[in-house]
Amino acid sequence: MKQLPPPQAAFPHQLASRLRYGDTDRQGHINNAVYASLLEEGRAHMLYKARTGGLEGGVSFVVADLQIGFRHELLWPDEITICTGIEKIGTSSVTMAHAIYRDGTCCATGRTIMVQVSDETRRPQPITGTIRAELERLALRQPA
Repeated sequence: MKQLPPPQAAFPHQLASRLRYGDTDRQGHINNAVYASLLEEGRAHMLYKARTGGLEGGVSFVVADLQIGFRHELLWPDEITICTGIEKIGTSSVTMAHAIYRDGTCCATGRTIMVQVSDETRRPQPITGTIRAELERLALRQPA
């Protein structure tokens, strides 16, 4: 049995997007590989906005694990909302929850574990107070 996704309102970062004809496969729906790119788009926008909020330089996030759950098919030319929020912050890792909504229906869920690494050494780097505070601000919200 599939776990219920967080409600759309629980996600602090939401990005409107329109699916492209080139995203379709032979069955006429959006190819499963495209979902990973959609989650990446939401993740990148959220982290970019956070970085402009005062994050320190010299570090980057790399994907260590990515999981996707397919709930309902997407079709071209659907308009969607890519939702992203922080689920957990570890010493050098952060777990992000994702959902893709179409007209209020959750069509896919995802979870990404990212590790912060030093740009110089490419080794895990502890998440410092400044970055941690910005990530905490992006935590999933509790439903009302």
